[in-house]
Amino acid sequence: MQASTRSAAGLAFWGLMFVVFDLHLGRFDVLSDPIGAAMCLAALGRLQANSPHDDRAAWQTTRLWWVLAVFATGVTQLAVLGGLVPHDTASMADYPGLYAVRPTAVVSLLEVVLLPAQFTLIARFRAVAWTPRLTASWDTSRRLLLAIGAPVTIAAALMDLYMFATGRWVAWSLESGAASLALIPLIVVLAASLHLLVSLHRTGKTPDLEPTPAA
Repeated sequence: MQASTRSAAGLAFWGLMFVVFDLHLGRFDVLSDPIGAAMCLAALGRLQANSPHDDRAAWQTTRLWWVLAVFATGVTQLAVLGGLVPHDTASMADYPGLYAVRPTAVVSLLEVVLLPAQFTLIARFRAVAWTPRLTASWDTSRRLLLAIGAPVTIAAALMDLYMFATGRWVAWSLESGAASLALIPLIVVLAASLHLLVSLHRTGKTPDLEPTPAA
């Protein structure tokens, strides 16, 4: 089981790397978010194959969140590629008025599903951790996501709702000269996501426990 868990952790690690980091060539994101989310979904399937005694309802919920994550990130990428929304703060000046604000708010709200998706990912790997160090690492990832990721995501969702209702850019409006404010929540949430990557890396690199010799 542990070898398969390490393999699943490695796949989820690279999938989450695609989701967390962006590498744009124009409008095209080289590190495609929907591909990364699909890799996490595949990793969970690999992990479940060796966890036959786990709660099936919990696994179904986890898979559902990651299916929604694939959908949400896919819609966002298509909206960016199609020119419906700006792909970064520098390009917002080219998108005045409701044409960009409300579609941007909608696609941003869709990506809120990444928060519960990450929570469920943590829960599934935490359940199969086989060393105290791995257990502690997953517990830290969960606490960071709860203390940092959840409040920032909720605040961002509220701003998206305000933007949709009013048709006005919030906080990172280029006209206000506060574009750098957009980086603050991204950096804060990145800290929680980075520790999740650390937990996945540790799980993927932790060797099997040696069997206890017979007395």
